[in-house]
Amino acid sequence: MILNRSKLLKAATKFRDAIEKCHKGLKLLRFENFPRGSCGDTVYLLGRYLKDQGIGSFDCYCGSIMLGQYDEQSHAWLQNGNLYLDITADQFDEINDRVIIVENSFWHQKFQSKYEHEADFNVFKHDELTFKRFESTYNTILRSIG
Repeated sequence: MILNRSKLLKAATKFRDAIEKCHKGLKLLRFENFPRGSCGDTVYLLGRYLKDQGIGSFDCYCGSIMLGQYDEQSHAWLQNGNLYLDITADQFDEINDRVIIVENSFWHQKFQSKYEHEADFNVFKHDELTFKRFESTYNTILRSIG
C-alpha cells in the first residue's frame, strides 16, 4: 500500500493535538508528562488510529542508546518500511518537531532498535486489563478529536 504523506501528516498531527488536549485525564499513567515517557503507549494508540482511518499499518520499533557509561535512553516509534513516524521525539532536547515523518531517519537509527510487532493495541487482547485501559484511552482521544 502506498501511503499518502499529506493524509498521514494531517492524521498524526490531529492525533497528537488530541492527546495534548486530554492527556492529564487518560487512563494510561504514562501520559501524565506527555510526550516525555509516553512513546511506547503512543505507538500502539497512533498505529490503531492510522489503521482505523484507512491510512495504513505500521510496525512498532523500540530502541535504546547509551549516553555515557550508566545512562541509557529508550524510545519507541512507528515504521512502515523505511518510513519513520514519531509524535513523541520532542521529549528529547535535540528534537523540536512535534510530528516527524521521514525516510531513513538518521536520528532514529542511532538507537539500537528492534522490531516489536504491529503498532496496534490489539496485541494486548490476551491481557484484558491492559487492553481495556488502551481501549478507554483510545476512545477518550477520539472524543477529543471530535
